[in-house]
Amino acid sequence: MNYEQAIEVARARGEKVVPTVCGMCGPGGPGGGCGIYAFSKNGKFLRVAGMDECPNNRGALCAKAHTAPQWVYSQDRLTHPLRRIGKKGEGKFEKISWDEAIAHIAEVLLHQKREYGPESLAILSPAKRSYSEYLQRFAVVHGVDSSFSIPL
Repeated sequence: MNYEQAIEVARARGEKVVPTVCGMCGPGGPGGGCGIYAFSKNGKFLRVAGMDECPNNRGALCAKAHTAPQWVYSQDRLTHPLRRIGKKGEGKFEKISWDEAIAHIAEVLLHQKREYGPESLAILSPAKRSYSEYLQRFAVVHGVDSSFSIPL
């Protein structure tokens, strides 16, 4: 679907269309991601269509892209930080504030760095993603020697 077609479809259905990219896989190319048109109505994300004009995907989309609205509206989606209150595997958690979550994570990272050194931190990412540079920067700021990174 090209942009003019996307606008016509949206207009006919009383929807809004936004040209954007899918970041689920982050295939190669500058910026990564497949070009998509995201359709919404009354502020609710409805579906996506492939963007013919995008050189990364030329209009084709995988199953992950098509399920984007399910990811956004899943009842299982986490919308706030949780702290485990039971034993591991029991599934017992309590809501905590973002400030509490960040403070706890910082405390654990600092302890780990003091006790085992900065190289004890490993960050795994399944593929080149739109946020990969942020992960690399985080590791360097933490003190991990950037020569240990393996570019994807």
